[in-house]
Amino acid sequence: MSVINICLACDNNYAKYAGVVIASVLVSANKEDNLVFYILDGGIEQENKNKILSLNNIKNCRINFVQIDKNLFREYADIKTHSYITIAAYYRLKLPSLLPGVSRVIYFDCDFVVNSSLKNLFNTDLQGCPIAGVKDINKRMLKKNPGYVNSGMLVMDLDTMRQQNTEKMFLEYTQKNFSTIKMGDQEIINAVLKGNIKIVEDEWNVQSSNFTNRSSYTTIPRCIHFVSKEKPWHFGSFSWHKDYYFRYLQFTPWALTDEEKKYWYTKNKIASFFGYIKYRPLFWLRPRYYQALFCSYIKPIFYKEKSNVFVVFNTAGMGDVLLCGGLCQNIKKYFPDSKLIFVTNKPLKDAALYLEGVDNVAAIDKKQNLSNLAGLIKTFTCLNPEADFLTYRNERNYILSKLIGAKKIVFYWNTLVGKVQERHTKLLEKLINKTVNDIPIKYNVPDNILSAKIKDLLPSKYIVFCPESKNPPKDLPIEYAVELLNKIRTIYPIVCTGCGNKCKQYMEQLKAAGCNFIDLTDKTTIPELAAILKNSVCMVSVDTGPAHLCYAVKTPAIILFREEGPSKNWAPDKKLYPNTYVYENDVTIEQIYNNIITIDKGLR
Repeated sequence: MSVINICLACDNNYAKYAGVVIASVLVSANKEDNLVFYILDGGIEQENKNKILSLNNIKNCRINFVQIDKNLFREYADIKTHSYITIAAYYRLKLPSLLPGVSRVIYFDCDFVVNSSLKNLFNTDLQGCPIAGVKDINKRMLKKNPGYVNSGMLVMDLDTMRQQNTEKMFLEYTQKNFSTIKMGDQEIINAVLKGNIKIVEDEWNVQSSNFTNRSSYTTIPRCIHFVSKEKPWHFGSFSWHKDYYFRYLQFTPWALTDEEKKYWYTKNKIASFFGYIKYRPLFWLRPRYYQALFCSYIKPIFYKEKSNVFVVFNTAGMGDVLLCGGLCQNIKKYFPDSKLIFVTNKPLKDAALYLEGVDNVAAIDKKQNLSNLAGLIKTFTCLNPEADFLTYRNERNYILSKLIGAKKIVFYWNTLVGKVQERHTKLLEKLINKTVNDIPIKYNVPDNILSAKIKDLLPSKYIVFCPESKNPPKDLPIEYAVELLNKIRTIYPIVCTGCGNKCKQYMEQLKAAGCNFIDLTDKTTIPELAAILKNSVCMVSVDTGPAHLCYAVKTPAIILFREEGPSKNWAPDKKLYPNTYVYENDVTIEQIYNNIITIDKGLR
């Protein structure tokens, strides 16, 4: 995977806000994005460094602290500019020297949040320019220099900057114009590189200070920059996009408590409203206010920019979520640059998290402030989904799809027939009017997901056994399960899995009957179960959910259907999953044993 380098500069006072920027990048990244962060350290205390490093838990990444010698910036120390601009703002001017082994980097100020993968931005064709940026919202500066950019977000080709010796050029300009510089590093960069800066779309630096700025009503705010003196973390600030800041704050160690949420989500919003009226008492007379209203609310009704965002809804069950894998991969096949968001219930979030093709997962959970229904509506409305796929007739999901403003809602409203996975995949045909071939689902569980405690319990080779489910008619009779378990144990050790009190009681009955096995009931998450299955010889299961997970990690599975009928919909397609064995009703222990022998021989 190609690396995406991201740089921020801050002192200890801004460490928290740098953490929010990093969290937003990690939450919004595509699964395949390989992210490396460089933090130019202007005096961050170890406690805050540890908090920033802990953000690696959101998505695996590398976070490097680059210690800064402030003596290198003596020439910039006393430039008279805005009071909230510190010496750290000038660190970007010496990036070619500060990051000697790095060829390209995206630089962000610490008053940003990111709502999109940065892959396309990082790979922008600079056409020989040393940097790229978004035009500033200051009309006066743009009149003087039509290519005047805001320096809060810069794509910086450090190799080209080294070749052109921009560090020396920045310093010489500063020394010559020291007493007249008013806009700090931004003025220096634009003056020195005038005509040599690549301009990128507003969406990569939406300069959000109030509702009527040019870029504040950009339809797709991929990167939001809180440019005014009043930041979202200041009580009563009136940035149009400040809710994004609080959303990503909750992913960090500085997350708000329930009491703090009341203060910032309720009292702060009221104060913000009156603050804006005080700031612009005649705002309703300003033409730009109505222009903003038109661009944000009226124009999208008749015209929406292509967003390349797709949403898949499935809130049924673990196995059902997994069987959307063929649909997700095919969406990425026909729309390779798209972003795919999977919406499910909170307990099933992990089932979708590592599905091939899924970029992000949103959980419908009224108790979870990060993923509640209102939050989903607000987030997706900004993204303008190209299409929502409803895998089942579900009125709640249909209404939600309407509310989030998807251009198309794809669903089957008639009686569903055929295998579940194929039905889900075929939904794409209704959108693209082409035949779509189903493909095997893939669950890309990380290799390091298992805890040391679970690893210590597992032998080098073993068979996973799941004889019980939430639906009693599926369960193996205890006598049958005891005989089968003891028979399998003659080949390999057994690991039993499951969840819930009913399963625990079942396992206790097996133990009382003298069965010897490793009991992992209620001891694993869905990703951990996937890792256990991935490393096993095979699985024997009456529960289709774990069975789907088994062949999603390319492990042989023996699936026992104890009820009549369900196998028609839930049994795996042999063409897609040749290493699966499916039995209905009664099956002899000898048959299962022989299947395991066949699997074992194939592994040798």
